[in-house]
Amino acid sequence: MNIISISHKKAGLEERSRFAFSDEDKKEFRRQLFEIFPEIRECVILSTCNRCEIFWNGDDENVKEVEKFLCRYKNVPHSHAIGYLGIYTGSRAIRHLTRVACGIDSMVLGEDEILRQIKEAYYEAHESGATDYELNTIFQMAIAAAKEIKTSTGLSTTPVSIGTLVANMVSSLISEGYGNKVMILGITGKIGNITAKNIVAKGGVIVTGTTRKHNAEGLLPSYPQIKMAEFHDRYELMRDMDIIISSTESPHYTVTADEYIKTVGNDRKRIFIDLAVPPDIDSSIEELDNCRLVTIDYFKQLSEHNNNLKAEKALDARKKADMHADEIEKELRLHEIITKLPEIREMISANGIDKLVYGLRKKADKEQVEQIADWLLGNLI
Repeated sequence: MNIISISHKKAGLEERSRFAFSDEDKKEFRRQLFEIFPEIRECVILSTCNRCEIFWNGDDENVKEVEKFLCRYKNVPHSHAIGYLGIYTGSRAIRHLTRVACGIDSMVLGEDEILRQIKEAYYEAHESGATDYELNTIFQMAIAAAKEIKTSTGLSTTPVSIGTLVANMVSSLISEGYGNKVMILGITGKIGNITAKNIVAKGGVIVTGTTRKHNAEGLLPSYPQIKMAEFHDRYELMRDMDIIISSTESPHYTVTADEYIKTVGNDRKRIFIDLAVPPDIDSSIEELDNCRLVTIDYFKQLSEHNNNLKAEKALDARKKADMHADEIEKELRLHEIITKLPEIREMISANGIDKLVYGLRKKADKEQVEQIADWLLGNLI
């Protein structure tokens, strides 16, 4: 198998966009590819926002010509694209696919989306009749390998984004007995928006978001769990809240201890989570009974710790991906032998087994002879 890869590692968004493929575009590209290169009979095209990869069967003799054809097809000067095209052939190609499938080559380490995208790319090619034994075997085994690696290493279960970490904390707090009513000050901002979506995705939460403009810009309209309110009503609304999150760009505190005591009182336990820099929430809040304050520094430290964990898991995933790639290669090589069995039987029948065995003297080194001998003699007992 061979691969031409245009990915986020070398190509910018503009370059990647020029190599994007729709499903119809994939079909037309393959039609022309098979017509120009009759020796190529299989082709899978993976096209995402972060990468475009062309997979095809065969040896590496036509790689340069396929590379030039791809550039012509996309109207990109080959001299320009050569600086960011990645080329993988044979064993390196199979290893590359297994690593990509389990998320260790992604912009977000260990992300799950790429495996779904690889499945869809493979199924699209398969349903179009553009795969046969070689790519069927490679993609099916690589997809199965990625699932096993993600499960065994836990690579995808170690969150590093602030939004995910906050959502996990909210979920834990609710499990510990806090109520499920969450207020997010600055919900239409980038961090507030992402945090809200992560919290809602956990389920069982009612979110009230405040905005100075009384709109939900940036939020998807399909979140019935999110109610929008005016920012100036925040203290009155806070009386009914269990967890208060603040992430604004305000130069002033969004919550002060004095106003909290004056307007809300302190009759129940509440958690305050401050994700802003500079801080949104008056640190004196933590000195009040029933109040606990968690700042952005906690999540940054947790994120760094999780990043280190992810790096260790990614190393383990890489080793396992390469082991699975070796298994794919073994499967392909054994298939070659199986398809040649009638000819092998005919040769042995005509010349006897002696010629095959003694031929090892010329074709194999000492270690290989020992391995073959051990296997043969072990299976005769």
